[in-house]
Amino acid sequence: MVKVLVAYMSKTGNTRKVAEAMFEEIDGEKEIKPIDEVDTIEGYDVAFLGFPIHQEGPDKKAARLLEQHCTEGRKVVLFITHAAPGDNPELPPMLDKFRQAARGAEIVGFFDCQGQLDKSTKRIMSMLPSAKLRRWAREDNSAGQPDQARLDRARAFSRSVMERLHDIGREPQAASAGRNLKMEYFHASKYGNGARVAEEFKKQMAGRGIAVNVRHVREAKPREIPPADLYLFSSPGRMGKPIGDMSRFLKEARLPAGARCAILTTELAPQPDKSGRLPSEEELGKCQRMIPIMDQMVREKGLVNVARTRVFVTGLKGPPEEGWQEKVAAFAAQIAPSLSPSAEASPARPPVLTAA
Repeated sequence: MVKVLVAYMSKTGNTRKVAEAMFEEIDGEKEIKPIDEVDTIEGYDVAFLGFPIHQEGPDKKAARLLEQHCTEGRKVVLFITHAAPGDNPELPPMLDKFRQAARGAEIVGFFDCQGQLDKSTKRIMSMLPSAKLRRWAREDNSAGQPDQARLDRARAFSRSVMERLHDIGREPQAASAGRNLKMEYFHASKYGNGARVAEEFKKQMAGRGIAVNVRHVREAKPREIPPADLYLFSSPGRMGKPIGDMSRFLKEARLPAGARCAILTTELAPQPDKSGRLPSEEELGKCQRMIPIMDQMVREKGLVNVARTRVFVTGLKGPPEEGWQEKVAAFAAQIAPSLSPSAEASPARPPVLTAA
């Protein structure tokens, strides 16, 4: 029998609501309490730990608690609330900070959802000197969150994580040494650039003794995806978003919660305007939203994204940018350590409104 703790930090009730929804779906021996009442997570097989985002990540207290509890040998599930819409391009780096703070433990699941920004915090933000914070307050659309649909998604996520943990407990314990590592790579290449990148990645991983099965999403059945140590999803863009084939594939994909994945996009290289000026990072973030959108889609599946990158192409139909092979090689080197069975599922490098 798996012994489970659900602990949360909640200032306005959002994270507590998500914690209670997840707790409902856990069978067997379980406890739920505010994280301030938790001395240690030792003695639990898995701990669900929930926090709100404070400005741009965990506040000092949350970061300290994560580092205190998330130590070697522990299994944790993180769930985070925030006032930003799920497709906000500024959200993934903020969520990454929680993963980094918990990197000492094995993260077996990660969930996030929108929560309502309280009026007092919104009023304070609207008066701050930061134009970014004032914009976040002005564009806030979090009223009524988390709604029933988001709480139902939290329940489904909790069920999926627990089913996976029970399945792991029933599997024979085999030594990991000598086990053949395997990746499933799904791409939606339209003009051949993504296919070239996929084959280069496969070659790079083969040199590390890791088998990569590459398929176009049109040749794969999203509801019959085979088991793998890591799944990689690669897509070109259309109007700054993933191409339709990849979006449909990800929406229909059936994968176990907590499975590791990575994202690679092929995108048109930034073009100068008539004066020769290239767009700023902020301007690019508003129009190139492929990675944030795909990030959100895999998070909704309960997957743990361990890495993400983009390869630029020099024209609508290519070819890839100069030095793209080196970029793919670096991405392969970045992913390889996460395929270790004992590796923590924390993403490599790449507002959010406070919502507790």
